[in-house]
Amino acid sequence: MVADACTDGTAKVARQALGAFGQVLQICAHSRQAAHKLGASVIMEHFRDLPRHTLLLVSTDVIAALPRDWIDRQLLPFKARH
Repeated sequence: MVADACTDGTAKVARQALGAFGQVLQICAHSRQAAHKLGASVIMEHFRDLPRHTLLLVSTDVIAALPRDWIDRQLLPFKARH
């Protein structure tokens, strides 16, 4: 997760939610594009030993109102192939 110029408790809450299963990067770019680019770069580096076609990188903004099954919906086309 990338927390860009957050002035509230977003990064702290994200760290608590992720626990040992993720990382919160704090930047001060004031740019959705910069935050996305940095997040994608860190993820791709972390999984550099896996073939790119095996990864699905999804992104959203903190203000987006997403349904609880949002990630499941993103995965549907890939599940249908198998």
